[in-house]
Amino acid sequence: MTFEHKFLTFPEIVNTDLETGRIYTLPDGTQYPSVTTILDRADDGSGLAAWRARLGRAEADRQGRIAANRGTKIHTMAENYLLNRDNVTKGQMPVNIEMFNFLRKKLDNISVLYGIECGLYSHALKVAGRTDIFAKYKGVDSVVDNKTSKRDKEAEWIESYFIQTTAYSIMLEEMFKIEVPQIVVLITTEQGSCQEFIRPSHEYREKTIALFKEFNV
Repeated sequence: MTFEHKFLTFPEIVNTDLETGRIYTLPDGTQYPSVTTILDRADDGSGLAAWRARLGRAEADRQGRIAANRGTKIHTMAENYLLNRDNVTKGQMPVNIEMFNFLRKKLDNISVLYGIECGLYSHALKVAGRTDIFAKYKGVDSVVDNKTSKRDKEAEWIESYFIQTTAYSIMLEEMFKIEVPQIVVLITTEQGSCQEFIRPSHEYREKTIALFKEFNV
């Protein structure tokens, strides 16, 4: 498949990782925390702590490294695929290729790509970040975020993903004075599936604005 590219011009934002989280420096020197840093502040961490306690520190660290590496590899394949590059799976491990192939079927719903790894910010939310994909998905302009997981998720478990993508839609609308009607979360799992969650961007807008106002301090 060949994707049509109508790239917008996104600013160069520079990230710096601190003990307190990631910050981005905008071209004018303004510094804002990342979207994920704010979401981490809002999360009480009980779920992660319970998981680490159940597995033990060493095993939790091992699984965390494997998951992070796998996510990076699949993300890279997806990016190269959307940029119409050849041999996107060359040199990748079979399990990663298999997971990418499930994701690819969903990516084929994209007709026009406006941006990939887009640097974004919002003066209203006082936050910055990078969204995986801004594209026309199933005919609707959408923020699209790719995730990987060991197993399928229920929608009620991933509200933070919806808030994250909603924040990116707010940034796009503020920066480019456009409407972004839809958010899409794609979760590729080791169980052999790619889940697709599609929501109107306004569904989580009020909650997103309230959360960033409360925890962006």
